[in-house]
Amino acid sequence: LCLHGYTNNADFQMGYSGFNDIAEAENFIVIYPQGEPDDLGIDHWNAWLAQDDVNDVDFISTLIDEAILNHDADPTRVYSCGFSNGGIMSYTLACELNDRIAAVASVAGTMNPEVMASCVLENQTPVMHVHGDLDLVVPINGSLLGDITDFGELISIEETMSFWNDGANCNDGQVSDIENTSFIDLCTATKTVWSCTGGIENWYYEVNGGGHTWPGAFPLIIVGSTNQ
Repeated sequence: LCLHGYTNNADFQMGYSGFNDIAEAENFIVIYPQGEPDDLGIDHWNAWLAQDDVNDVDFISTLIDEAILNHDADPTRVYSCGFSNGGIMSYTLACELNDRIAAVASVAGTMNPEVMASCVLENQTPVMHVHGDLDLVVPINGSLLGDITDFGELISIEETMSFWNDGANCNDGQVSDIENTSFIDLCTATKTVWSCTGGIENWYYEVNGGGHTWPGAFPLIIVGSTNQ
């Protein structure tokens, strides 16, 4: 599952993420779900589980059923990733469909604290997070900007990773620099890996100088630098 961000749509995410090429090369199914318009008419995911909003958890669960029944998807290897609101929704799915989602990855999207507080993990869920330290839309230290769009508060990267690391009894994490292969993108990256019980790992890529962007994608200057 590859979920679009707020104001975006499934077609945009398909091109922006570049996942079709990866799916063809690695022989897996990629699904780009389409979120419904919110009260402002903007396509979104109800990642904060508002009772008066659409039930996107049931929608995604139904898509998983469809993929298993009609497209031979492996029910033990269902993953969700997403950008911004889609990344936030991926974390929500890891909580609400904990028995169905094997792992999640979020690019530029943290967690809603109310969802985190109600999240009961029966299964350890590996997570990967990617975030620019100059992201002004979803800052790495958290934000109240979501109040405008009903997102509510968004917690920091540190709080987000601590939640998943604590739940899996992970170590302190090992930090390494990613080789800088592009000098024109105005940013570099570091990677932190936590080794956890059960043999799982959690990963965090911090893009130093990066904005609210998907690394490797076509640069969208208005939201900051895109790491290549």
